[in-house]
Amino acid sequence: MNDFNIFSNPRKSRYDPDLARRVNEEKEPAIIRKEKLEAPKVQNLQKSDLKGFIYVPSINLYLAKERTLKGKSWNETHKILQEDNKFMPSIYQFTEYLKYLQNDHRDKTEAKEILDDILKKTQSGWKGEWLDAKFEKRNKGLYLLSEHKIQNGKLIAKSEQPLEKCVTEDCYVDLKFNNQGLPISKSKSQSYNQGKNVYFWQPVDGRVAGFNVGSGRADLYCSNDDPDGRYVGLGVFPCAEGASQKI
Repeated sequence: MNDFNIFSNPRKSRYDPDLARRVNEEKEPAIIRKEKLEAPKVQNLQKSDLKGFIYVPSINLYLAKERTLKGKSWNETHKILQEDNKFMPSIYQFTEYLKYLQNDHRDKTEAKEILDDILKKTQSGWKGEWLDAKFEKRNKGLYLLSEHKIQNGKLIAKSEQPLEKCVTEDCYVDLKFNNQGLPISKSKSQSYNQGKNVYFWQPVDGRVAGFNVGSGRADLYCSNDDPDGRYVGLGVFPCAEGASQKI
């Protein structure tokens, strides 16, 4: 920030360093306070607010048991979640949620119900969930943008990473993922097998990620969706940071 030049006597134009220092010290904190108010941090939720959530130890976060905010665009969903002290899960966070439900959740009946909702083929129209990932082509290749927050009315990515090594074709992939949640191995079986593989649509510049299931298979897609698009069956499994006590 530029310092103010303060003159005690305009006619003589004599610089008064003590007065300049006092003015700058008074001005700077006010601007900092304003910036902090414009970009509130997501607050930890209390136990009573997390009844419909499941704690996932590997990511130290809670994910909702049910899909909500159906019919909202990717951009709209971010805004609504942030206003409620929640956020959209990244691809990695969502795949860790699936892994936890498959292997470690104690309530096996509940885990199966959620997994079937996400992965089981349906004849009643497709359904799915937005994921916090947008892809952008740069000089060094594709980047994955995530951790989006609303600041000054704009959706800003707090994390921008070069795309890690992953499958680079549209195909069925094994449920093995890199640190960004992207698949690392093509499935030997190129037909859908619930809980064993999904169909992967490789990342495309300007598109956002999501996960859906329809009459034929479950898809992890990084190529199809416009962030302003709205789809009746598409919602989100909200993510939250909770107090230290697990539920």
